[in-house]
Amino acid sequence: MTILDSIVAARRLRARELAPRRAALRAAAEAAPPARPFASALTGGACISLIAEVKRRSPSAGWIRRDADAVAIASAYEAAGAAAISVLTEEEHFGGSLADLEAVRAAVSVPVLRKDFIVDPVQLWEARAAGADAALLIVRVLDDAELADLIAAARDCSLGTLVEIHGAGELERALRAGAEVIGINARDLGTLSTDVGVALALAGRVPAGRVLVGESGIRSVEDVERLADAGVDAVLVGETLMRAEDSGAAARALAGVARRAPSAVEVKICGLCRPEDARAAVDAGADYVGVVLAPGGPRSQTVGSARAIFEAAAGARRVGVFVDAPVEEAASAARALGLAVLQLHGSEPPEQVAALAAAGPWQVWKAVRPRRREDVAAAVDAYGGAAAALLLDGWHPTRPGGTGSAFPWDEVAPARGLVPRGVRLVVAGGLSADNVAVAVGRLAPDVVDVSSGVELRPGVKSAERMRAFVAAARSVVPANAARRGAAAAQEA
Repeated sequence: MTILDSIVAARRLRARELAPRRAALRAAAEAAPPARPFASALTGGACISLIAEVKRRSPSAGWIRRDADAVAIASAYEAAGAAAISVLTEEEHFGGSLADLEAVRAAVSVPVLRKDFIVDPVQLWEARAAGADAALLIVRVLDDAELADLIAAARDCSLGTLVEIHGAGELERALRAGAEVIGINARDLGTLSTDVGVALALAGRVPAGRVLVGESGIRSVEDVERLADAGVDAVLVGETLMRAEDSGAAARALAGVARRAPSAVEVKICGLCRPEDARAAVDAGADYVGVVLAPGGPRSQTVGSARAIFEAAAGARRVGVFVDAPVEEAASAARALGLAVLQLHGSEPPEQVAALAAAGPWQVWKAVRPRRREDVAAAVDAYGGAAAALLLDGWHPTRPGGTGSAFPWDEVAPARGLVPRGVRLVVAGGLSADNVAVAVGRLAPDVVDVSSGVELRPGVKSAERMRAFVAAARSVVPANAARRGAAAAQEA
């Protein structure tokens, strides 16, 4: 039996012992002061939020600070800028108690998280009665039914939750259960080994509408900066702060790391057929220039003619558009033209997308044509692990793209939060200077893609329309900032 097994078995026994007090604990919880919002406390600020932990010992480190004064430390954390306080309440292996939590909650004004091995709803009522504003749920120690029941029970007693995962399978389970605040623990609770790279690798797979917390193995400002670059909203740090000579000063340093800066939406101008139009696209401020390399269309180009167009667009990233091209054919064209992106508009299966992504140093964007929210969810399931971006285009019964038709934005917009952070969203179809700002505000894309919306006639671009399109696209609040606040808005 591992240490984790031993702890969980003891907590299950404790939950059974609490069962006769269930009604009394629920009454006490309902009489407790209102819970402080947890998820919204972790988002929206200029810096990565810090959940600072009161932790006297652990199974991996032994005693860290045996005689720690929980209230004094928590007060120092709050003064240093911590967004929330985590309090260990497991006695035998962590040296904590519910009394610590009660005292800390009375002393600070930020949300307080009960960190323990919770396996039964009665422990959530116990936590709320003691003043907790949120509770930790560890996916590894719960089956799917238990996890879903505990998340529902936490909502019922007005507790926030931090749902902790380690590994892709646990992340999928947490998302299916409806977790809104997800903690990626760099520590494997089975072996007690720690690798911050786990959080870095998994962060990109967490949908943008969830609050993301990095946990364990965080020892320096540089570690927080790496996690910030990966897209985390907050970090939970205990041992590093508790070992510091001045815990408040150590917390202040980690709480001062800036969030990843929101960037304005990028612009791709596609369907370029003339070198002079490519130069005008760059002058207008386009980040990407696209050439259609699929035969048979009104804007189709060969590798030879595309080379001159791309050479005229110095400074922009080159995109080649393909429709059901064999992997080696598309890769050969990409190498010949120095493409940064291969954009696939056919019925390419996920394994073909993955093979093409592995064939060279380029990104692969997969176009889909959604008509409802479920279509986006299906595309994420199919291509989320293979494509660097999903491109949403207008639907047409026979043509794979370039129709100038918009997909139904209002139907699809609710699915924006399903797209993982590591997969970019490109919006195309029916865009022009007149509506692109609305699309950016409604769909929060990383890139907007236009072709016919900036043309005088098929294949001939207007420099004036391209300038107007770029200006309108970038007139909106940055997309990343809008997405960052999604979970907080849901909680409110």
